Amino acid sequence: MREAQQCIGASGQDKAITRAAAYMQAADDEHLRRLAGLLHDGMTHAEFLCVLVPVERVASRDHVTDAIMFADVTTDDAVQTPIAPALPVIVILDNLRSAINLGGIFRTSEFFGVQELWLCGYTATPEHEHVAKSAMGTDTLLSWRYFENTAAAILEAKKQGYQCYALETSPSAKNINTFGFTYPCALVLGNERFGISQDALACCDELLAIPGYGRKNSINVASAYAIAINQLSHAFRNR
Repeated sequence: MREAQQCIGASGQDKAITRAAAYMQAADDEHLRRLAGLLHDGMTHAEFLCVLVPVERVASRDHVTDAIMFADVTTDDAVQTPIAPALPVIVILDNLRSAINLGGIFRTSEFFGVQELWLCGYTATPEHEHVAKSAMGTDTLLSWRYFENTAAAILEAKKQGYQCYALETSPSAKNINTFGFTYPCALVLGNERFGISQDALACCDELLAIPGYGRKNSINVASAYAIAINQLSHAFRNR
């Protein structure tokens, strides 16, 4: 598979993939034999990586990360300038652990025309290679600031006239789908494991939650953010 990876896009690609497929089909591991069926002539590098990831996991060798997967993903941007005024929302990130999540939040924020991101605590910044890869260029299109302390960032936002809403699972949180937003506003997102810190929550004006109907009471922070910012954007642009 390593040999085949080096040949992707070169003249010997298909032969290398055929050899890799034959090797995997002869393996004792049933999972590897199934994965061999996904290899085919003319594969792109991205398609090959999608097979390589589970192969690496089976072989327990070098771990292929999501950041590597993003390296070959491109977009075809037809619109060169924003098609609407900026959404008067800043997003305050309280100690996000994952640079990949942050890159996704940059990308979603730019898509919805968010005004700015405020990165707090040990949240990564766009200098981190994984942020840059998963943001896919949007880190250069969107304004951002860094704060050491999330509570201080929230207080600064309130000083500037922003209503501050915490997106958090809590019995006292209000349904984001029916909430009446005040603009400009700030949306506060918390750590993937621990949520928003108590001192930051205490500074917020309201707690908001996405209603869920399954057994789990939470979802990935980047996914939750996409749902929330869509609601904020819809409410603002359809007033």
